[in-house]
Amino acid sequence: MQRMKELRDLIALLDCEDYWPGFQQTKYALYDEDHYYINDNTGIEGDFEDLGYCFKADVDERFMGNTAIILDDNPVAICNINTFNPKISSEKIASLMVHEMFHCFQSSNDFFSGADEIKGINYQITEQSISLRLLEREALYKAVVVEDMDKARDFVTEFYSIRKERKALFGDNIDYDKGIESIEGTAVYVEYNVWNMLNAFSVPIDEFIEGYHDVRCCLKTRLSLYNQGLLLCLVADRFCPNWKNQVRSGFLSDYIHGIMNIDDSTIIPSLGNDLKEKVGDAVLAYTIETDQLFNDFETNKRSEELYDVTITGFDPMNLVKRGNTILHKSFLRFQHKGEERIVKGPILQTIGESIFDVIKIEW
Repeated sequence: MQRMKELRDLIALLDCEDYWPGFQQTKYALYDEDHYYINDNTGIEGDFEDLGYCFKADVDERFMGNTAIILDDNPVAICNINTFNPKISSEKIASLMVHEMFHCFQSSNDFFSGADEIKGINYQITEQSISLRLLEREALYKAVVVEDMDKARDFVTEFYSIRKERKALFGDNIDYDKGIESIEGTAVYVEYNVWNMLNAFSVPIDEFIEGYHDVRCCLKTRLSLYNQGLLLCLVADRFCPNWKNQVRSGFLSDYIHGIMNIDDSTIIPSLGNDLKEKVGDAVLAYTIETDQLFNDFETNKRSEELYDVTITGFDPMNLVKRGNTILHKSFLRFQHKGEERIVKGPILQTIGESIFDVIKIEW
């Protein structure tokens, strides 16, 4: 696979320690529906073909998504080549692969408090919650791009004041935000810096976070928090010297709040009428699209049902909840009668109190 040869050469240029103290390169692999291509197969069992610049083997159920996995006690960063636009540059893939390597580093070092994905599934999407998120995101963005440090600090204060209001109204939402910002945001921060290093020119932050200001972005809750976490890291670069050597546990936003000694009692700005209208339209469209997804499933399902199921894995980026049902769009991993299975989506799950309280699944 030509991409692996190009990745090998690009990643060889990097010293991961430059991007985070203690961060070291791990094994990494590209994969498709049939095979995976790994840079180093030392300590990994399997029937490998030596291609000279990497090792090729058959994929199995462990290869799901772009993430960090464990292969025979070896942390491995993996990316599914089929999830990328064919025109994507190898430099961009290298930065994304280092993002997943950083997740290996996080897992190995108990780095930051993670997000409770159950809170993500139950995330409240209302006109009020989205409006406050838009105000919060705009304040965070301005804290990064405004040149005047006093004004930038005022925007940091505004960000935390809005977050305090959101916490009072939508507590679980904030807990989820903090977890994703910490885990994924720091990985995107590393990715961004690698991307800048591998390019002949510095990538403007607005280009990297394209779509950040779009109202619809807030409706993709988990994904929208990645760039919030990146911007929090850039705020830390401005106001918290040596922060990467100090922060290891808890939540990134709590660390910054404490170090900067923020007074979060400032008056919260209001949303303009034009944005209010856009928020209302976006939330309505989200509800209609969600209903359509469930209706399409009912029309096309194959009428297979299982009960007495234990959930062992799911893709939090690709599921939609409506009432007591969850539609898994990509896959669902579960145990049934002692056998572990992975079924590709769409799969409809009917639940009780939580995603792990399974009444039935059907597809």
